[in-house]
Amino acid sequence: MATVMWAVGINLTSSVLLETPRRAGGYGFTARGIGFLYFTPLVAVILGEIFGHFFNDFIAHIYIRRHSGMFKPEARLWMSYLASVFMIPGLVLLGQALGKHWHWGVIVIGWGLYAFGVILSSVAITTYALDKFPKKPAEVAGILNFARAAGGFSLGYFQQPWGKRNGFDVSFGVQAAIVGAALGVLGVAQVIGGRAGKKVG
Repeated sequence: MATVMWAVGINLTSSVLLETPRRAGGYGFTARGIGFLYFTPLVAVILGEIFGHFFNDFIAHIYIRRHSGMFKPEARLWMSYLASVFMIPGLVLLGQALGKHWHWGVIVIGWGLYAFGVILSSVAITTYALDKFPKKPAEVAGILNFARAAGGFSLGYFQQPWGKRNGFDVSFGVQAAIVGAALGVLGVAQVIGGRAGKKVG
């Protein structure tokens, strides 16, 4: 949730700021121009899905080889650290671009980096949860999708006012910090995940 929910905020904030007239502090894009900008997350998601699919399995195979044929679902979480390398700078770059009214090309780059990282993280977390609880795929999907929907839905109520009050550079910087802090949760899951999974699963 700490990673996917910001994608909703980017969608809301970008479309409002990009369509706002230049004289009012926006970018003055037409609806068609904004539509073309939305190719950014589309392309990033496709690339992230392709790369994430193969690289996630690559990480699992390396883990299995290094551990004499044994596999732990926590090995899947390593991809999330790689994903943060794209998500955190993407959020910071996007926030700086929106807050300081940089060229729209910078928005495209930040948005693309973030969207690519989100998909890598989503692939890793979903496969981890499905590997951890292989007999409960419906429950896993339900919990993950509920968390994503709840985070995204709630963000729509405070993203715009937060950015206007504190500046979009600050709000997106805080979002990047939250993504970084979420890595600590992943670290805990990797350390104690094996014991907890045996008790729950």
